Amino acid sequence: MYDLGMLILDKYNGELEDLFDQVGLKSSTISTGAIPGLAKDIGELFLLHNFGGCAGLILVPSAAGFNLSQLDLIWEAGFGCSVVDFSGDETRADLIDVLTDWGWTGPSDEKPAWLVYD
Repeated sequence: MYDLGMLILDKYNGELEDLFDQVGLKSSTISTGAIPGLAKDIGELFLLHNFGGCAGLILVPSAAGFNLSQLDLIWEAGFGCSVVDFSGDETRADLIDVLTDWGWTGPSDEKPAWLVYD
């Protein structure tokens, strides 16, 4: 059964996939059940590979209502985590600024040339 939180995550995940595809980055979703201690029924979370933590960066919309203890579980599992909302009006330069802040954690030979700082 879908609840509002799952609908928000599904819409958000699709928008983020489109956004990061524009700059050629690998992304996927990860089930909350794959993160120890996190409720399995929350839904699929957006995972941006090679940024944030050693296992990638999970992006959560503020509307999903995650609390600090849930975010701590994500961090403890080796993921970076950021609660962000994109308006859809971001430019490529805006996106690169945000990605630069999150930091590249992937193989150095795969780092995008446009990423100005790691």
